[in-house]
Order: sequence, then C-alpha cells, then structure tokens
Amino acid sequence: MSLWPLRGVQVLDASTAIAGMFCGRVLADAGARVVKVELPAGADASERPSQGWCEFLDEGKDVCQADPATGAGRQQLEELLAASQLYVTTSLHADVSPWNLDCHAVLERHDELVSACVTPFGQSGPYVSYAADDVVVSALSGLADATPGFPDRREHDDEPPVQSRAPLTEIAGGITASGAIFGALLARLRHGIGPRHVEVSSLEATVAMMVWEWGLMAYGGFVQGRRPRPGGLEPNCILPCRDGIVILVAFSDRQWEILLDLMGNPEWASSPAYRDAERRVENWQALHEDLRTWSESQSGLDILEAAQSRGLPCGPYFELRDVLETDHVQEIGSVRAIGGRRFPADAVVVNGARRTRPTDPVTMLKRRACRDEPSPCSVSPLSGLRVLDLSQYLAGPFAGQSLAALGAEVILVESGKHVPSRRFAPFAGEPKHDGSMFFNHTSRGKESVLLDLTTADGRAVLRKLVASSDVVLENFSRRAAERLGLTYAELVQEREDIILASISAFGRQGGWGGYVALHSGIILMSGLASVTKDEEGRPRLVTTMYPDVLTGAYLAIAVQQAVAERELTGRGCEVEVSMLDVMLTSMGGLVPEAHVDDGATSGPARFLRTAEPAGFLAVSETGIGGLDIEAEVVRKERDELMAGLQSRGLKAAAVLDMAEVIASEHLHHRRFVIEDDHPVAGRRPLPAVPWLYDGVRPELRHAPCFGAATDDVLMGVAELSADDVAALRDDGVLS
Repeated sequence: MSLWPLRGVQVLDASTAIAGMFCGRVLADAGARVVKVELPAGADASERPSQGWCEFLDEGKDVCQADPATGAGRQQLEELLAASQLYVTTSLHADVSPWNLDCHAVLERHDELVSACVTPFGQSGPYVSYAADDVVVSALSGLADATPGFPDRREHDDEPPVQSRAPLTEIAGGITASGAIFGALLARLRHGIGPRHVEVSSLEATVAMMVWEWGLMAYGGFVQGRRPRPGGLEPNCILPCRDGIVILVAFSDRQWEILLDLMGNPEWASSPAYRDAERRVENWQALHEDLRTWSESQSGLDILEAAQSRGLPCGPYFELRDVLETDHVQEIGSVRAIGGRRFPADAVVVNGARRTRPTDPVTMLKRRACRDEPSPCSVSPLSGLRVLDLSQYLAGPFAGQSLAALGAEVILVESGKHVPSRRFAPFAGEPKHDGSMFFNHTSRGKESVLLDLTTADGRAVLRKLVASSDVVLENFSRRAAERLGLTYAELVQEREDIILASISAFGRQGGWGGYVALHSGIILMSGLASVTKDEEGRPRLVTTMYPDVLTGAYLAIAVQQAVAERELTGRGCEVEVSMLDVMLTSMGGLVPEAHVDDGATSGPARFLRTAEPAGFLAVSETGIGGLDIEAEVVRKERDELMAGLQSRGLKAAAVLDMAEVIASEHLHHRRFVIEDDHPVAGRRPLPAVPWLYDGVRPELRHAPCFGAATDDVLMGVAELSADDVAALRDDGVLS
C-alpha cells in the first residue's frame, strides 16, 4: 500500500530556515508537489542554511526564484499561490509585509489557502525581533543548559554547555509544525473545514520536548541539566571500553541481575552497597568505578551483542560515518544515494517497506474550506477518531499526547504489574503512580484503562477494544509485540481497516531489529554524539530523551497521514518510525559530508562566562564571526549582554536553566506556560500545546489517574456488561 495522501496537493514553500524547509520535505514525502521559492537576499531576515542542509531539505522540490519587488516576480508568486493549497514561510510577518507575503495578507487574497509560519519565537513577545539561529534558541529553551544530558554530565557546575552541530531546535520546530500543518489539512479532508493559519515557534516546540528537565523543576523544585549529580537510576552510565565508550543500563532489579550474570557475577557485586536500587544510587560513584574494571576489558561490539541477547538496552558509541556503513543501516535503507551523495531516506516505513516518493501524477480529491463558514479553530482534526495507546516510557506516550492535542480520543491501556511510565520521580501527592512528573507531563488528554495483557482474558478484551478503535499505538520490542499478539497481521482480524502505529529503537528489520535502547543508546549508536563534542573533542549526549520526543512527534505525523489515506481509500496500514531514522533525519545536512569529517570539535557556538556565578552567554559563530567580545562579556550579566548584543544585530543569548525558562517573560506573554490542575499532583506549571490554529492553542486536560476510566471504557467501548467487568476484576484481569 502507498502512503501518499497529499498527491495532487501543491505547497508553496517560501522558507529560508531549516524548520520551515523541513516541513516542505515532510509534505513532499507524503506526496505533495512542493514548489520552493528562493527569495532574494534581504527579502526577509532569515539566514540561509548551509549547502548540505539545502540539498537535503530541498531534494525533490521544484525550486524557482522570484523577486517580490518586481512586477514579474509578484505575478509569478501570485500565480503560484493561486495554484497552491498551502503556503509555508519562516519569515516574521513584519519582514515580508512590504511584499504582501505575510500570512494574513496572503490569506486575504487567496481564500482557499492554508498558511503556516514557523519562526524561532513566534510572531509576538519580547524575543520576537531577536536575531536567532539554533544556538540562540538552544540557549533560551534550556537545551544548552541541559547538554551534556543525563546520564552524561559535566564534572563541575561551572563547566560550559555543549552545542550540537545538529540543529535540534530547528528540527523540533519543523517536526512540530509538520504535525500541526498536516492536522489543518486533515481537518478539511475529514470535516470539510479546518484552521486557515498555523503558527509554530521553534522555542516553544523545543521547550515542550524538554520533558525530563521541566518535570524535575515543576515537581522536584530543582534544576538537573548538565550538573554533576546522580539521576536516581543506577546503573545508567557511560563508561570506557577497550575501543571507545559504551552505555550500561540496568537500573531495575531484574536488569541488574542480568548484568551481573553477563559480567560473570564478580565478587564486588555482592557488596551491601549495591544490595538494592536505592543503595546503588547512593553509591553511584563507587559503582561506576567497579563497572569500569569490567567494561574496559571488553570491546563495544562484544558488550552490545552480549547485552542485547539478554534484552539489556546497552550499546557502544559510533561516529556518524561508521553508522552509515553498518550492515543494519544499509539493509533497512535508512540512507539513499541522490546524485552520488548520501542522504537520510524518508523515516516512515509502511507495511514493512521503506516509503519512497510517488512518481505517478494521480490527483487525490481534496475538500477546502470557504471564508464564510464557521470559525475553523473549533474543529479538531482528529475529532471522532479513537486511538488505543499501548505504549510506555516516553516516545509512544508523547505520540499519543500529540494525537490527543489534535482532538483524538486516546485510551491508554495500563497494568499494575508493569507501570514503567509512572515509576519515574519526582512525585507529588499520593498514590505516587498518580503523581509522577514524567507520566503527568506526557499523558495529558488521555483516559486510563486497567487491563493485564499477560492473561488470555485480558487479550480477549483488548481485541474488543481494537475492533472499536481506529489506531493502535505501541512501542514494544519486536519480541514483546509478537508475544502479546500485537502484530498487524493479527490486529486486522479484529478490524480490517485498523492503523497500527509502531515506534522501534532501530527498526523492526535488519541486524539490529531486535535490539532495545533508551535515549542514551540511540544517541551513541546513531552518531548524534559524534556531532555533539565538547571542547576537548569528547562525544557527549544531548539533553535527555530528545530521541524519544522527536520520534514520538514524527510518529504522530505518520498516523495523520495514514488516517488521511484511509479517508481517501478505505484502507488501513501499519506505519513504523524508528528512533535511529529520526536521529539520522535530524542530522540530514551533515550526512553527505560524514565520510570526510576530520573530527574537528569546533561547533556552531561559543559559550562565554559572564559576571554571574556559573553564568554563560551563548554566541553564534555565524552571527558573531571573529568579533572579540570576551572582555565585554566577563564584566556584565547575561540579560544586559543579550540585550546589548541583540540591539547590534548579533546572535547572542543568555543560557537559561529550566527554572528560568519556566519563568520566561516571553513564554508567559505567549501564554505557553500554563497551570495544570491535577487531582493528585495539584497545581503544576506545564508547557501548553506548541502550535496555534487561527491564533488559538488547543487545550489538553490533565493526565488520567491510574485506571480511572476502566469501567466506562469497557462497558461503553468494549460493550461488556457490568457483570462482565466485575468478573474480570475478581479474576485479577483488571489490575
């Protein structure tokens, strides 16, 4: 089955920054014809990406040039707008209003068009006029302060952040905007009406993905970031091995036992200091030293194979160029050659096959809204759609929450025998599983149902829920999915047009297809750490869990595409997105040159110490160049420096920690920081939905309490009687 629901849709991409250009690429992958208009220098304030990024992001687009200041150029743009269904820009409205290319003017002239703007800070607020790139947004979002990210850490509080060469804030903005844009188009297909204007800020998209750091501050009252303190889960550490470094993850009691067996049950492991999880955290430094004596005697690949054969999410570090040469990446088609150069392939896998772009000219009929219809902001793209969320930890739950923000009914299936998403501290209130910062951040807008899928009766009830659902969302390992009967071949027996949406670590096929990994393993094994090096050339982890949230957001896009295809053809499908593929996509412009990378550590940013203790100012090498400002920086505080340098048009920003981000005047001005009133955790600040439809943010209710909707869902959706539910509860199935 194909998955090209945008065949026949034309997109006018006037973007000059990575975030918007990325949207155009995602839409092209879904079948749209994307016309990329290159405006002349000075037509807006954005700085063009590097050649490698332009090649990656513009591949497959029809590229043309148009000067809006000339009559011929204006006519060309108007003709393209008249023929398009979507207009994408990365410009501030004020910058392009002289050419009438701001979204409001364009919508006024073309009443069947949808417009989308994705900018660093949105179209309003104190930061709106700041000169910005990935360095500036990283500093103001807390991403810089939190890199290196857990379980990586600096040795001292006053050591500087590390800036990745991958433009992660722009990728976050691009993925978020792609999902919101597709929602606007999908609303028109499903309901005949939808939002006309989409606004996304890369700053807000990035902050919304800082789940771990925000939660520690909002629930625990402290800033973690890159600071040298344990993270509360041990062992979970990066250690040297014989030929590099590895990540060792074994923080549950069961994982710890497996790791000890793998190491041959060394004598030191019987120490009372390591008796249980709490003691292992208390004695984390000694534990790391003891583990090091073993890891240094092993090669990275030996540890990978031994750990993965036992189901432990451990793995070694790879340079990006070496990742691209692995048999696994070649086998599953994560990269493809275009014009003799390698680029990441489309990250969406459909029915087990890598998707490629369509070549046929078939046009899919699209319904479009008219100006005199009711306000579209009240129409949710996925209203009336039911999602059965079987996912856990972070990537899958984040995808489910994104779908809930788009209006889907999301039913979360949980079991008291295994509640990984609710086990992470800090907690607020009792019972703890209802007061987990981690869960309450990523499961808003859902309903919770208790169901033990390890029982035959539990799986029978699940099949009834599947029959009444549109989408099943899961991120089990390949082995677990097969064991629980959650394969596409089995689910279609319950509903023929079901959509199965899966997240995997490395893809379900290939030599690594059965491997498991947390964010840290993905960062090391994808090559992302190799483009995130400190001043001494050591590979570092970007802020915690970024692979999970980026992949979850990407899967939400794939689900929308599958829903649109089903609306048009009546057929369901299986869509899969892997964290490996999304990380390669996040490095898309770096991939072509990976084979000639000399390992240079110079990054896109300099971090200069300011007058405050442990204070840093981030300055972009593209915006500052060789200008010597260090003598000025050391005498002043961050806010004064940022304002002064920005007034000179220089790309500089204060490095904010998460407490400062949550208190940001800009984010509060844009009503992005909201108060979540949870029945157990109480009132806590949370990030709002990071997109606006026609100037209005979608809303999400608080995360559900454990199993709160069990009876209602089983009787209302699975159509069980009250006696049936009572019997299942007596038998322990609803626990």
